[in-house]
Amino acid sequence: MIKIRRGLDLPMSGEPRQQVGDSNSTRAVAILGRDYVGMKPTMEVKVGDRVSQGQLLFTDKKTPGVRYTSPGTGIVAAVNRGEKRMLLSVVIDLEGDEAIQFRQFTDQELR
Repeated sequence: MIKIRRGLDLPMSGEPRQQVGDSNSTRAVAILGRDYVGMKPTMEVKVGDRVSQGQLLFTDKKTPGVRYTSPGTGIVAAVNRGEKRMLLSVVIDLEGDEAIQFRQFTDQELR
């Protein structure tokens, strides 16, 4: 547990409403290339492909065994590239909620 000493007391009156509001639904998600410095992707999907959450999108040529998976279920809307074909983003329009089920390992198997 973290204990905060000498915290800042903000003078606020009233109490917060005990209510959870509706949120805007997300229509698209993306993997941004600039989040992965130096990555050289080998694409496993193309625009128009249907993907499930957890499905392989691309691998890294520079680092064998590193696999990048889909953050959501839907259709690949765009694969954006910049100068020298550098990956800018992979955009997925969300539809459905299917997810790939991965095998779960026991503690003994991980040792």
